[in-house]
Amino acid sequence: MNAYVDQNFLINCANDPLLRQAASDAVRTQIVSFVLSPWHFYEVGNVDSKRGDEIVDVAEKLNPKWILDRSDLQLGEFRQEWNRFWGMPHYLFAPIASLQEVASALLRKPASSLTNFGLADYAKVFRVLARRNLMPELDHQQTIVAANQASVRDGRMTPEVVERIKESYLELMLGRIGETGPDEEELRGRIRAIQNDSFTTGMIRYFMRQGGMKSLRAWEVESILTEHHHSGLGKLDHNKQLDRQHAVAALAYCDRFITDDRKLLTLCREVRKLAKFEVPEAQSAESFFASLNPPALGG
Repeated sequence: MNAYVDQNFLINCANDPLLRQAASDAVRTQIVSFVLSPWHFYEVGNVDSKRGDEIVDVAEKLNPKWILDRSDLQLGEFRQEWNRFWGMPHYLFAPIASLQEVASALLRKPASSLTNFGLADYAKVFRVLARRNLMPELDHQQTIVAANQASVRDGRMTPEVVERIKESYLELMLGRIGETGPDEEELRGRIRAIQNDSFTTGMIRYFMRQGGMKSLRAWEVESILTEHHHSGLGKLDHNKQLDRQHAVAALAYCDRFITDDRKLLTLCREVRKLAKFEVPEAQSAESFFASLNPPALGG
């Protein structure tokens, strides 16, 4: 069983010897493999050094698997389905892999060049990146979502607009194929070339209207979360954006999502109701360990 855990789970393991032992026993007996994502780089790097060292120690002792970042999950699932739909050579998409392989996809570097780096190393790098790049981007996304919420309230998010959003998403995915780094200007150029190619835009519309997006799990989870947020009035602050990053990865490609965030658990139950594929259960740590056979916490 691949069980995605959020930052709070790791913190609670660092604080609670009983929980830490239950997690270790579950791994040792091969009942579960815990899964982390690159967003743990950011979160571990964003706490004070002493606490960060404690979290790294807990995480490494759990010998976790790693899942691709939400953005890379969406690109991978798209490439796989696009090739299948059009009868192109099969694209191998592996959402869960080693730390080196996931970091390789994130950083656009050969995995062989990253074999000597661990979670602590990435946390140090992302401590710097958080201030320089990630914080401004999270602020930017909050502004975009607020504008979209206003569009929904004003009745401007029509079916035609939603259809165009889907087309834009597919243009973005096609534009990202072959990217070697976060070059926004180059990416915008590739997207413009796609939009100006009537044959390619025709392929995109046919793919979309013939159900090509139905297998895009990460896209579907994020779409449900986005629609749910657009219908409300709350701000998509930094913490909620991090919750979304974790939820998309966990609900799309893991077997369980473990979090003690009650609001997030409720939101995940809504995704399970609305998704067109079987979404894994989101559970608190206590509920998860009690559900194991035999129970690994307090049993």
